[in-house]
Amino acid sequence: MSSVLIKDLPGYVVFQRVKRTLSPQYAGIPVGAVRDQTDLTLFEDNEHTWARVFDYLYSSVETALPLDAGENEVTIGSLKYSEWLSAPEECIVSIQKPDQGRVFIFSPKGSVLYDSLFDSGEAYVPSGGFIKLIGYAGDVFRVTSDQYPVDGDQ
Repeated sequence: MSSVLIKDLPGYVVFQRVKRTLSPQYAGIPVGAVRDQTDLTLFEDNEHTWARVFDYLYSSVETALPLDAGENEVTIGSLKYSEWLSAPEECIVSIQKPDQGRVFIFSPKGSVLYDSLFDSGEAYVPSGGFIKLIGYAGDVFRVTSDQYPVDGDQ
C-alpha cells in the first residue's frame, strides 16, 4: 500500500482514502460525519516508521526480514505483530507453525499464493514474494527454504 500527495490539493494525503494533513504525524478525516472515513497516524518504533489506519498497522517493505537459504527461525514478539519474511530469490519453503499459527505467502504484487488454513505441504515463493507469519507472542515458526531450480540448473 502506498500513499500519494495530490499536487492540486495541498495539505491532503491519500492513504486508503483522502485525509487532511494536520501534523507531520497525523492526517484526519477531511470533513465531519462522513461514513467509512479513518484517521492516519504515523509513529516511530524500533527505528521504523509505522502507519496506523483504523485497526490496521502498516510498515515499509524494508522492515521484512530477508528469507535465508536453509533454516530460518522466527518468533512472534511481545507486541504480537505478525512477522514478515521477504524472498530475494524464488524458492520452495516448508514451514513448521504452532497449532494456532497461520501462514500466508504473497506474490510481489500482493496476491495470496498460500494460506495455511486451506493449504499444506511445501510451497513456492516467487522472487520478491513475502511470507506472513501470524501467531501469539512467543510462538516460534521454522521456515526452511530451498532455492528453486531455474530452468537448466537442475
